[in-house]
Amino acid sequence: MSLLSRSSRAHPTVGIDLGSTEIRAVKVAAPGLGKDGKATVVAAAARPVVDGAVSEGRILSPLALGATLDAVLDGLGSRRGAPLAVAVSGKLTGLTQGAVNSQFTSDEWSATVRSGLGRITPTLAVADAATSVVAIGHDTELMTLTVAGAHRDLMGALDQAVNHTPAHLVNVELAASALLRAHVHTDDDTEGVLVHIGASHTLIVGRYGPHLTYVESIPEGVNGIAARLAADFGIASADAAWLTRTLWATDRDLAPPVPSLFGSDIEVEDVFDTFADTGPAAASNQEEYGQAFTTAVDQFVDTISSAIETVQDDPDRFGLDDPGGVVLTGRGSLLSGLPRRFEVRLGLPTHGALPWASFKVNDRTRPFLYTDHSAAGGGLHVPSETYHRFAVAIGAAMTPLVA
Repeated sequence: MSLLSRSSRAHPTVGIDLGSTEIRAVKVAAPGLGKDGKATVVAAAARPVVDGAVSEGRILSPLALGATLDAVLDGLGSRRGAPLAVAVSGKLTGLTQGAVNSQFTSDEWSATVRSGLGRITPTLAVADAATSVVAIGHDTELMTLTVAGAHRDLMGALDQAVNHTPAHLVNVELAASALLRAHVHTDDDTEGVLVHIGASHTLIVGRYGPHLTYVESIPEGVNGIAARLAADFGIASADAAWLTRTLWATDRDLAPPVPSLFGSDIEVEDVFDTFADTGPAAASNQEEYGQAFTTAVDQFVDTISSAIETVQDDPDRFGLDDPGGVVLTGRGSLLSGLPRRFEVRLGLPTHGALPWASFKVNDRTRPFLYTDHSAAGGGLHVPSETYHRFAVAIGAAMTPLVA
C-alpha cells in the first residue's frame, strides 16, 4: 500500500527524518517514482544527533543540528541547494480534529478548529502553530477536519538549523504523515492503525484511508526492553543492548523488492542459544534470560496496546469506528514474534509492512545494503532493517507539496 506522489518536481528531493538520536535522510530521484510505481532511493545517509541537541521533537541547539544536517547532506552528495522535506514528531507537533460547516473556506476551517472546536492530540497548542487543513469526510452540512501543525518555536529553530546549511527547507510535516504516505495508497478507504516502533519512542497513528485521524507519541521503544533487562536482571547495559539487536531476526533477512507482510513465529526464547554461544557475556542461565526477555517484551506490548485501547474507546477522539487491523513499522517491529503478540493482545489482525520504495545500488546506498554471500557472485540486497530505518524519510521525500 502506498500514497504515490506524482510531483512535477524537476530535481531530486531529500527527505529528512528528524529524530532525537539520529537524523536519517534519503534522496529520491526525480520525479520520485520509478517505472514500477515505487519511489526510487538513489542515496541514503544517517548521522547521530549530538546529545542534547534534540529532545522529544524540541530543537535545543540549532547550531549543532545544522552541523549534523550538513554531514547528512554530504553523505547524500546533495549539499548545495538541496530541497529538504522534513518530518518530525514530538511535543511541538500535533493533530486536532473537529466538525465545521461544510460551506466554510479552508481558511475558515482552520480558524474555527484553531479557536478551540477540535481536540488537541497530544499536546500541541494549535493556536500557535503553522497549520495545514485536510478534510477527511463530510455530509451535507458538516465537514470533519484534521489539522496538523508544528509549533512556531519548532519552526523557528528548524529555520535556524537549515540556515547553517546551503540547503532549502521546502516542507515540514508530521512524521506520522510521512509514514502514512510511504505505506498507504490513495484509493485505500479502510480504517486502521500504524504503530511505528523506534529506539526510544513509539508512534501510534490512526488512519482513515490515506488520511490521519489520530497521532500519539509514546515514550517507549526497544531501548526500554534492553534497559529493563539491565536493571531487573542485573546484566550489563552493553550486553542487554547486544541481546536486543540479536532479536531483530529480520535484520539479516533478504527483503523482497516489493512491500510484503512479514513476521515470525519464532519465540524470543529461541534466540538465546545465539546469546549463550556468541554474546559478549556467556549466558549462565539461558532459560532465565529467556523468561526475563519475554516479560520485558510483553510489558512493552501491553503499554502500547493499552494506549491504543484507551483512545479506541473514544471514536470521536480516535476518528475511527472500527479499525480493521494494525500495521507495525519501524526497526523495533523486527523483534521476532512481535506481530503475533500484538494480534493476541489487541484482538486485531496485525502484520508488518515495508514502504513502497526501491533502493538503487550505488556508493551512496551501499553502506545500508546486505551482501548475500550464498548467492552466485554475492548479490547486494536491501535488508528489512534498512527499509524500516528510512521509512519516514522516504515518505517525506515523496511529499506532493515539493515543486
